[in-house]
Amino acid sequence: MNFLKKYLIIFFILFFQGCEDEMSHSFNELVISINNLPPSSDLSRSMIKLEEAAIYIDGALKGSINLSSTNNGYTMTVNKGSHNVRVDLSAPNYLNLATVMFTSTKSVTVGNTRAELEFDVSDFIPYEENFYFYEDFESSISPQILTSSFAANGSAKKIGSRSFFASFSSSTNYTSFKIDDLDLPSTGFYTLVFHYGFIGADCTLDVFIDKYNDSSTSYYSQRLSESSSTSNSPMIRSELEFSTNAIANGKFDVYFGGFSSSGTNCSCYVDNIQVY
Repeated sequence: MNFLKKYLIIFFILFFQGCEDEMSHSFNELVISINNLPPSSDLSRSMIKLEEAAIYIDGALKGSINLSSTNNGYTMTVNKGSHNVRVDLSAPNYLNLATVMFTSTKSVTVGNTRAELEFDVSDFIPYEENFYFYEDFESSISPQILTSSFAANGSAKKIGSRSFFASFSSSTNYTSFKIDDLDLPSTGFYTLVFHYGFIGADCTLDVFIDKYNDSSTSYYSQRLSESSSTSNSPMIRSELEFSTNAIANGKFDVYFGGFSSSGTNCSCYVDNIQVY
């Protein structure tokens, strides 16, 4: 009996060691990193104060990265094999609740060595369900944008591959486009954000939040001017906060109008328009 008991003990020790060895050979580390996300105070591509990156492996939440820290990496242990990795970037909405604003999904294969997967800021696309309006001029343009002057062929200044562009020299008339019929909840605080840039002298872009179908009534406005700007000047992030509490039914238009105060030639570029 003692011999049998010793034999069983040795058997179980070897069995569990084998299981542990097998388990250790079935897993490996996966390192997720997010690169080139500028600080929230900078003129980021996203133009939103990003706070957190949630990491999903094959649809299951596995961890998160605090984007306000200096370490934009996360290490986890996963099964060897192929995996889909999704990263959601969140920012506070007007109620200060974390809201997914951008997302990106990539595939990775984890083998016998540690795997690394990098996400760059250019990999992320807008999670459009959480924007009231989003236009980056990268593909088809929203039918809500009305213009006979601007075109999505700007190349000298852009965030992605192209921007909304027009040239003008008038000091008395706007060269313009309009975002038609934005319909938001009739009570709340929201933000209009966009990038703009000029090439030329004495260039101005006026932005109005107008009563729906009535440009004579403006609820909010902003004037953006540069006395001199070249092709080397970076695009500038602009933000206009507004409330729909005083806007009838929460319906309004956004009007962008460019002109040259001295009548000289100006080129205007607008990109990544967001309302959230």
